[in-house]
Amino acid sequence: MAAVFATTLRGDYREFQAGWDWGGDAILYFSPVIGLGIGSGMINARSTSELTYSGLLGSGTMTLKPEVKVVPIRAGLHFAVPMGSLVNLTLYAGAEYHLAKIKYTKRSEYDSGGWSQEVTEVESKGKIGIVAGLGLEIRLHPNLSLLLEGRGRYAQIDGFSGNLSHTSSGGAPYVENGDLWYVKINVAPLGTFPFIVLSDTPPPSDPMFQDARSARLSLNGFAALGGIMIRL
Repeated sequence: MAAVFATTLRGDYREFQAGWDWGGDAILYFSPVIGLGIGSGMINARSTSELTYSGLLGSGTMTLKPEVKVVPIRAGLHFAVPMGSLVNLTLYAGAEYHLAKIKYTKRSEYDSGGWSQEVTEVESKGKIGIVAGLGLEIRLHPNLSLLLEGRGRYAQIDGFSGNLSHTSSGGAPYVENGDLWYVKINVAPLGTFPFIVLSDTPPPSDPMFQDARSARLSLNGFAALGGIMIRL
C-alpha cells in the first residue's frame, strides 16, 4: 500500500510469470557427430495485475494485462557426442530471427459506475539474436530419444509500432497510431519513473522527459527444456 497525491494505492504490479518456450527443429546430420538444423517455435508470457485506489483522484480498480508473443526462426550447427551406448552429449549454436508482438490492456472501473479501457497492440519488424544449447540425448529406442536441454539466448528486439484503441462508458472510441518508446519521466518531488508510451514522434528531451529511446524487449536468459527426438 502506498499514498501518492493524497490517493491511497493497494496492490502490486506483477512482472511476467514463467512463460512457454516451445518448438521443433529438423536436423540433417552430414556426419555421425555434426549436423545442420533449422527450426521455429513460439515464446509466450503474460501477467495480470490489479490495483485499487481511493482519494482525491476518485476511487476504483485498475487492471493491467501485458502479453508478449515471439516467433523465433533459427538455424545452426548441432553436435551429438557419444557418451556411451545410450547417451549422447548434445551441443548447438546458431542465429535466430525474431518476430515479436506485444499486447497491453489497461482497464479502469470506477466506483461511480463508469469504466475506460486502453488496448495497445504493437509488433516489431524482426531482429536477429544468438541461441545456444547444451543437453543430453537419452536413447529409448533406436529411432526415439528423450532430450533434456539447457538453452541460452541473447536477443534485443526494438522497432515496435502499432496502435492504441481507447473505449469508455462516457465518450466516443478513438485510435492512435505510432511507435513504442521508453522514457523516464521526472515527477518532482517523487523522483524519476520509467514509462512506455505510443507516439508518432519521439518524446521531447527536456528536464521532465529523460533518456527517451525506442522501447526494447529483452529475451536474454536461460531456459530448461525437455522433448523428444525422432531419428529417421
